[in-house]
Amino acid sequence: MPITGCSPFHEKKMKKLFLFAVLSLSFLTIVSCSDKKTLQQTKGVVTDIKTIKDSLVTAKLAVDGDTLLFKLADARFVNGMFIKDDSVQIDYIEGQGDTLRALVINVLPKAVQYIDLNSAPSDTLVTRTMEHEDSLQ
Repeated sequence: MPITGCSPFHEKKMKKLFLFAVLSLSFLTIVSCSDKKTLQQTKGVVTDIKTIKDSLVTAKLAVDGDTLLFKLADARFVNGMFIKDDSVQIDYIEGQGDTLRALVINVLPKAVQYIDLNSAPSDTLVTRTMEHEDSLQ
C-alpha cells in the first residue's frame, strides 16, 4: 500500500524502519521475560545472624548439611522475629553473588513442653515465691 506524497525510495526506507522497530521491540520483550527470578522456598535452622545497630542485615541458614546466606533488607516476618537455633521457612529469590534475597520469613513454632500435674502426683512442683513486691518496679 503506497504512502501518498512520498517517493518510492522513502517508502522503502520507512518500511525497513518500521520492520526494524517491530523486531527490536519483540527481541527486547523476549529477553526481558526470560530474566525473571523465580520464588523458591526452603526450611532450615538459623546458625548465624549479622546485625548493624538494631537492624538485621544477613542470616545464615543450615539446610540439609549446606549453609545458605540470606540478605534480610526486604524481608517480611511471620510469627515474630527469629533468634539463633530457631527453625524457619524462607521464601526467597536469587540475589547478588552467593547471597540470596529473603522475602518472607516464617518462624516455625517449637514443640511445646507441658507438665501434667495429675499424671505425676508423687513429684512436687517447685515454684519460686516473690519476696518483695517492689522488685518488679
